[in-house]
Amino acid sequence: KYLDYYGDDIVQKLIKTAYATPANIVIIPMQDVLNLGGEARMNFPGKPGGNWTWRFTWQQVPPYLAGAYKELAELYERPPKPEKEVKVESE
Repeated sequence: KYLDYYGDDIVQKLIKTAYATPANIVIIPMQDVLNLGGEARMNFPGKPGGNWTWRFTWQQVPPYLAGAYKELAELYERPPKPEKEVKVESE
């Protein structure tokens, strides 16, 4: 109800909502960025082993994804800040 959303792709709606917050930092798990299911779960509470072993490969990342997240960052004014130039004085 809070999100005013009742569709199938709730993950994308939650990501967009996170980007829209006034928080200084937004962290989106890679499994959500890639829209993966339970097979990519990081941790299974109560399971004695095999947790925190999930990894992604760059082949899993579709080419359009960078552009989609760049648009989100620009829309919600979250693009990376340009690095400040560091002046090094010579001796």
